Amino acid sequence: MAKAKTKTTEATAAAAPIAAMMAINPAAAAAWNEVLTHSTAFVNARMTADQELPGRLMSCKTPVEVMEVQTEFYSKAFKDYSENSAQMAQLVTKATETTFKEMMSGHSRAYDDVPV
Repeated sequence: MAKAKTKTTEATAAAAPIAAMMAINPAAAAAWNEVLTHSTAFVNARMTADQELPGRLMSCKTPVEVMEVQTEFYSKAFKDYSENSAQMAQLVTKATETTFKEMMSGHSRAYDDVPV
């Protein structure tokens, strides 16, 4: 019979790669943490807006009001997702550059340091 995983074991397993990345490359870990933080904040903001929509729709008195609320909601959602996509692309590019820059620093050799 298989033993069920505890939440502590799962949390430790999830934290292990992050801890390893922090030890090996703290600048990259900070850059990717910024990506995750931005992504989480965006999802939270959109979820809040999504949850407010039904209440706004229920307060409408005419079909025209319903259409206005829906149009406003979808226009804002499209704008938010478009802006977030551009921001995420910039953050991911920055995080990738930071990761590779930190990985490569200190590992290249000058050709004049080889004894003859």
